[in-house]
Amino acid sequence: MLPVSAAGAWGTFVSPKRRVRRGEPLRYAIELAVFVGGALSFWAVGQHVLAVVFASAALVSGALDRV
Repeated sequence: MLPVSAAGAWGTFVSPKRRVRRGEPLRYAIELAVFVGGALSFWAVGQHVLAVVFASAALVSGALDRV
């Protein structure tokens, strides 16, 4: 259920063709929550290296997107 909720929030508030435009702070907060949730999910199932790699890739991607 949580992945479906994350996908719905992403499509509604974060994607380039999003239907709801509430400002950049909300967009960044949801984007951060989705990626942190993904990294924490990897960590919770014991995939620590993958969690760190995923979080690092998300951080670099987000930084490059803002430039």
